[in-house]
Amino acid sequence: MKKDKKVIILLVSVLLIVIYFSGVFYYKNRFHSRVSVNEINIGGLTLQKADKKLEKSDLWDKLTIKSDTQEFLTITEEEIDYKYISTPGLSKIFDEQNEWKWFLSIFKKPVYTTPILSSYNKDKVKKMIDGIEELDKKLLDAKVVYSSSSDAFVIEPHSYEIKLTKEQLFDLVSESIEKRDSEVNIEKNIEQPTIFDNDKSLITAKNKANEYLKLQLKYDFGDREELIDRSILKDFITIKEKEVDIDPEKVKEYVAELARKYDTYGKGREFKTSTGRNITTSGGSYGWLTHRGKTVDELIKHIKSGENKTIEPIYSYEALIRNSNDIGDSYVEIDLKEQMVYVYIKGQLKVKTPTVTGNVSKGYNTPPGVYPLNYKETDAVLKGEGYASPVKYWMPFNGNIGLHDADWRSSFGGNIYENNGSHGCINLPPSNAKTIFDLVYPGMPVIVH
Repeated sequence: MKKDKKVIILLVSVLLIVIYFSGVFYYKNRFHSRVSVNEINIGGLTLQKADKKLEKSDLWDKLTIKSDTQEFLTITEEEIDYKYISTPGLSKIFDEQNEWKWFLSIFKKPVYTTPILSSYNKDKVKKMIDGIEELDKKLLDAKVVYSSSSDAFVIEPHSYEIKLTKEQLFDLVSESIEKRDSEVNIEKNIEQPTIFDNDKSLITAKNKANEYLKLQLKYDFGDREELIDRSILKDFITIKEKEVDIDPEKVKEYVAELARKYDTYGKGREFKTSTGRNITTSGGSYGWLTHRGKTVDELIKHIKSGENKTIEPIYSYEALIRNSNDIGDSYVEIDLKEQMVYVYIKGQLKVKTPTVTGNVSKGYNTPPGVYPLNYKETDAVLKGEGYASPVKYWMPFNGNIGLHDADWRSSFGGNIYENNGSHGCINLPPSNAKTIFDLVYPGMPVIVH
């Protein structure tokens, strides 16, 4: 019995020795069993066959450039002519093997990771990276802007910025391809804005701005009008830090333009004289003059009220008629050359009388222009340097210059004014002065030419 046991032990020992040396002989030119390189089992393969298997099993086929929320570009092996060349570290792994210890791999799986040597067209990679539009974006907060195509205020989307140059991104991609990575995540290289296009305050501001656009205000200029609608309001509305406001500078520009267009104070006017001549008046204090500051303030209040209405500017000076022809058909005409005074009421000539105006030789010329009659007064005393003249009918229109009766004169008209004229006033025959006094009224235009 003991003899049989010894024989069995001997046979087993011989068998193990044969197996061990067979393994030594077998693995002398092969990788140990269960050896894994880059997740590929190459156990029992020669160096050449292992390399071939790694080539066939090359797992890299594409690389995606992405962030946590967006994919920017996917590069496939076909697009860049990717080719496997070799696994340089394979020889070293093989050389480090000890064939005498081949049996150890039965109990422990050797796992290796080593770079793969490959080739690809770098110019094609660069061209694909150049095509990533997001690399050209600049950091922008979302904001409310006016869109001419939509004819409304809209939210201009926010924009992040990738803090990588195209050269830096190419280096990251090249490194990832060499490592056979499937993705390059550049989330940490992206700078995000502080205001996004879904910001509730921004949406509220947009809606408020569009409510302003619905407003219609109408300026009344008698036989003309100016409409303030969305085409004008869009330029008034400003949005800063999500707050909607009316830009006073823009409103000021608009009011200034209205004033230039409609103000008549001190401006020349086309006028047809009683003798049939067409002239252009100059100077004077008659007409409309917009108070720009107050008009700006009032217009802003009207806009913010949101109520459609007809409004008027605030004036520093006003005339009697707010039409293109603000003189109208009731006025006093003083013809300096002809030395005549004409009074028209509703287009009808009521008075035609000779006069004596300012003494030319002494420099008391009556200033031409269009003026409003300031007031009228009876039994006034006209005072000046070296004189005091009582008159029954006093009708001033230009400071101390006015129409009045002159009972100290025996004649009127002609060329008396050249050497024996007044101090600038319009001297009238007493009877005609009374008639004119009864017809005229404060604010009535007085045209001197």
